[in-house]
Amino acid sequence: MKVSKKIRVLIIDDHELVRQELVTNLARDHELEIVGDTGNPDEATLWAKERDPDVIVLDVRREDKGGMELVHRLSEGGNDCAVLILTSYVSRDEWLEAEQAGARACVLKQIDSKGLVDKIKALARAF
Repeated sequence: MKVSKKIRVLIIDDHELVRQELVTNLARDHELEIVGDTGNPDEATLWAKERDPDVIVLDVRREDKGGMELVHRLSEGGNDCAVLILTSYVSRDEWLEAEQAGARACVLKQIDSKGLVDKIKALARAF
């Protein structure tokens, strides 16, 4: 993990209500700092470079069908961060594709807030 006081998290989900719920729940933990939330893939790519997150929480099931491409862009863009896939469901083939694209972990949206926070912290420490 980069030397920093807090774990910097960027949230990318194309559903605004989901993003806002994630921001609210994750911001409660004093070890996390939310550096942005967006549903726009171009904005996400730019912010990943500019805001230097430790962990990117990303839903790959996007209405624009560009989730896996976004994983590639974020992983190859020179970002020194871990991409965590957060999704409602994922097949084995989809997870293998995401892993090959550079994702470090995958969790289902059914996870509780504590479980998600713990996963983000573990990823940040391991990366």
